[in-house]
Amino acid sequence: MGNAYRSEMKTSEMMHSWLFLASSILGITHVSPGSIGTQIPNHTTVYACPHDRAGLVGSVYATRSAITDAEAPVLSYARFTPDGGIIGVDRLASRVFLFDEDLTLIRIIGREGPGPGEYQDPVAAVADDVGRVFVTDATGPSMIVYQEDGVFVREDPLPINFSPYGLAADGALAYATGRVLFHTIPAPPRPVLVEYDPNTGGSRVLLRQTPEWFGRPPVYRNGVLELIPQVGPQGDLYIGFIQGYEIWRIIGPDEYEVVVRGCIPEGALRAFLAEDDGTPTNLPMPSSVALSVRSPRVSYNLLGDFVVLPGERILSRGILYVDEGGARSLDLFALDGDGGRLMASWSLGPEEVLEAWTTINPNAPTQHLTWAPYDGTTSLLRFSDISLVTQSGPTMDARPPFVALLTMVVVGGGVLFLVWLTVIVRRNVTP
Repeated sequence: MGNAYRSEMKTSEMMHSWLFLASSILGITHVSPGSIGTQIPNHTTVYACPHDRAGLVGSVYATRSAITDAEAPVLSYARFTPDGGIIGVDRLASRVFLFDEDLTLIRIIGREGPGPGEYQDPVAAVADDVGRVFVTDATGPSMIVYQEDGVFVREDPLPINFSPYGLAADGALAYATGRVLFHTIPAPPRPVLVEYDPNTGGSRVLLRQTPEWFGRPPVYRNGVLELIPQVGPQGDLYIGFIQGYEIWRIIGPDEYEVVVRGCIPEGALRAFLAEDDGTPTNLPMPSSVALSVRSPRVSYNLLGDFVVLPGERILSRGILYVDEGGARSLDLFALDGDGGRLMASWSLGPEEVLEAWTTINPNAPTQHLTWAPYDGTTSLLRFSDISLVTQSGPTMDARPPFVALLTMVVVGGGVLFLVWLTVIVRRNVTP
């Protein structure tokens, strides 16, 4: 892990000792501004944004609901196709659907079964720009390849101990991400990113989880995490941690760099850390079914999806659990430093709260698909007022917030004193 986390160790050795002592005594939250700070084992690192989000409302232009439409799928996974259509998986029904740009069903790809060209537990599907469809089957696990018209091409095994989750393709290769699993400690290395060649049927492990991941961001102490794969305009491969809201650029096998870290608006964080009398308080535990049941739960904002834009930028869709009751957001990052630089952010407001999952069209990033598995509703919507997505925008001050820790010092005679330790840490960011 070395280089990816050494950049976080910016403060002095003495400061680290105070932070560790304070957090260890009281078990309070360590608030780390930007990419500055140290991760204390069994504690939470929270990254703060230098501004609050502006409001943004999308317009729905197509929707289907399984409540009123018997043929509507209950999606568990979906991606946009290169021509603007949708390919989706209904895992409960063991079906893979291809829709047009208005959610009209074109065809069902493959069918359930144990034979050639059939799947028993489809997890993810993606279409590339040369007319191929890839489907991962958790039974095996295996990768199944079809033509866009549904004709079966081939099926090949994926590495053992691989638990499929997401898929991406670049016209030459396909990339499958798996779940990061820490049901037992220490967990053995497990493949979580696999490169697949549809011409040869061969696969290569690009990334493995290791025991060192546990307790560190973005894994923290979650028992299960899902990874989102994306291919950028220049062919670079990226993965995003849903529960940890962090995005990595893959450099080579087991080599990566952290390009984005999700953050909480400074105003919301300050309000959350301080009660009316100014007394800092612990961050409460978010009540999300997407988070691990382990204690403590440590993800206060989740990554819904992301796309890589031209000009070394990433647009991500987040879910925040310390502001507006779980509001969704859009965040635009510039990839010009460790952890990225937030250029702009928009709150999607309370009407977005009930939406469960989402995917962004990489070829038209103002177009999003959302679906809610609990009621089978699938919707397409557009956001019009996000011009920064298609052009360079103004830089933003990356001023970090305060770090407030409460420590207890024992003085002779067993008398306890409360001492406030307030650390102001600032970092200059070059636009």
